[in-house]
Amino acid sequence: MKKIMVAAGGMALLAMANMPAHASPTNKKVTVSCDFVDGNTGYANVTLMDSGSGTFACPQMACNSAMTSVTVACDAPFKVSDMYADYGIVGVHSTQSTVALKGKGVGLTFTSGGDTVSVNVK
Repeated sequence: MKKIMVAAGGMALLAMANMPAHASPTNKKVTVSCDFVDGNTGYANVTLMDSGSGTFACPQMACNSAMTSVTVACDAPFKVSDMYADYGIVGVHSTQSTVALKGKGVGLTFTSGGDTVSVNVK
């Protein structure tokens, strides 16, 4: 019985050691969401950056009243420290932000005339 308990405890420790403590430093999930009252199209262009001069462009995303949320995987070939986002409403207005991710992700929101575009990176 003692051997079974030691083996079970060892397997539990091994499983916990292989679980990530926080979001992956290279693989990010990028979501753009829209809440529209005017039938517009929202977009987001996200670029991941390392602590030096490395950049990695994520796939461009768009959302509208028919497709209110889009999530893509963005797998940078380096440890991500910051992100740059250009996001907004096509033909209406946009904004740009550079944000440090700090391991927990970040959420950005743009609102114009009752329409909202949100970008989340985790």
